[in-house]
Amino acid sequence: MIQMVNGREVDIPTDSGGGIDSDVLRHAAGVPEDRPLILQMPDGNNQLLNPGEKLVVRPNQYFMDAPAHIRGVWP
Repeated sequence: MIQMVNGREVDIPTDSGGGIDSDVLRHAAGVPEDRPLILQMPDGNNQLLNPGEKLVVRPNQYFMDAPAHIRGVWP
C-alpha cells in the first residue's frame, strides 16, 4: 500500500487486512530508531506510535517522524 511519510510516497508492506507492525513501517519509510514515528489523524491530532505497535493502515493516512523532544535543557 502506498502511504505518505514525511511528504513522500512509500510502499508499505501490509497484511491482507491492511495491518502492519510499527517497526516494519518505520523500516520501510527509513525512519531512524531515535526519532518518534507519528500518525497524523484526520482531525488534526497526532498519535505517537510505540515500537512494536500493531495498527491498521487506511488509505490517505499520513505518517511523519520528528526529532526527540527534550524538556528543560538549555545549551
